[in-house]
Amino acid sequence: METVRAARPYDAGPVGVLCAEAVNKLKLSAAGRAMLSGKLGILAKALSRPGGLERLIRDRKFAVAVGLFDDAIVGYCVGSYGVGSYGVGLKGAGWIGAESQTGGLSMTSDSDGTPLPPLPIAAVSPVAPVAPHGFTGRTGILEAVYVTPGARGVGVGGAMLDHVVALLEQRGCTGVDVSCLPGDRYSKRLMENAGFKARLIVMHRPAGASR
Repeated sequence: METVRAARPYDAGPVGVLCAEAVNKLKLSAAGRAMLSGKLGILAKALSRPGGLERLIRDRKFAVAVGLFDDAIVGYCVGSYGVGSYGVGLKGAGWIGAESQTGGLSMTSDSDGTPLPPLPIAAVSPVAPVAPHGFTGRTGILEAVYVTPGARGVGVGGAMLDHVVALLEQRGCTGVDVSCLPGDRYSKRLMENAGFKARLIVMHRPAGASR
């Protein structure tokens, strides 16, 4: 039987395993690797380190849920809110340090303080989400949602989305945005079934590419 609940600090182990699984799948595509070079990659690093999940749970700029099937954690979902809340929230959680000499932001491990490779400033710069027409106020961002393949199709993903969106609405959000990778039909269908509607398609042409 599937259930969903707010994440708890002792969920760190299974959530870390699922996060690594999700990262490995993203690495298989150029678009996925591009997403990992930005704030999604920072979130993945935070979730994989001691104390990372607990810090996100304690920071009210984040909403974190886990999905269970037969009492086993099979998915997780993370949302955030506020203008630039993601970078600010991770700074407050201690995952982003001062600007490095190479022009990036360094993350330090909570356990031993060893600096991780710097990331471009643009990857975590606070950017105000674009609110859809008719909406005012705070816009929530669905940062990550993942369900292990063997547990898909039973409602876990949709239940986690509903849980996180409800938390963000309780905290003053008037809408929630999410991005899907091109060709990811599972994610697109999941979001549409949860009430999300496409309102902007971002297209990209790499430098030097031919028509």
